[in-house]
Amino acid sequence: NAAWSKSRCSITANVTTAPDGTMTADKLLNNGIIDSAGYTGQNVTWLAQPYVGSLFVKAGEINYVTLDFVDSGGFVVAARTTVNLATGVITSAGSSVSAAHQLPNGWWRVIVGGVPLAGAGTLRISLPSDATAGTGGIYLWGAQLEAGSVATSYIPTLPTFTSRESIGTYFDVAGVMQTAAVNAVRNDYDPVNHISKGMLLEGAATNLLVYSEQF
Repeated sequence: NAAWSKSRCSITANVTTAPDGTMTADKLLNNGIIDSAGYTGQNVTWLAQPYVGSLFVKAGEINYVTLDFVDSGGFVVAARTTVNLATGVITSAGSSVSAAHQLPNGWWRVIVGGVPLAGAGTLRISLPSDATAGTGGIYLWGAQLEAGSVATSYIPTLPTFTSRESIGTYFDVAGVMQTAAVNAVRNDYDPVNHISKGMLLEGAATNLLVYSEQF
């Protein structure tokens, strides 16, 4: 998508199975130039507050990825995490929050966090900038950026939601029943991998039993 800028790289869409079981994971491909990092990123406007970014990544021909926050001049500000996707070892961490959580089928959820300088910037996903790069690439899915210092469960980009006239219940990522307010979107979570399956939509219904919570 054009929302993601590309430099010295290309993207091939929907080439492998994502962590949620759909064929929606993309491949970030290096342009083949050694000592020149290919990267993609999405522009954001930073506030002087904590942010945490996360990304599901899987090794392809390349085993390393870097996730960082950069300012308008392209300089890393407050946050960088580089992960060996073959082992999950964090080889470089320049942030207050750096982690790599293992998932099935070779996927890792890479997390980075920190407090950037206020102003224009980018959440950037980079391939190695040394001889470990070469040709080929890595697989990407489920990029997320949120205010705070803890990465929550993956929140998909939802389709347009109009309204719901009443409160609604749903089970959260931990399997605990929660209540959503009127007109608030509810996510439906897979009980095994704890990834959102998307918006929870149910047909309209009315409970014909009065005082249903007062036995």
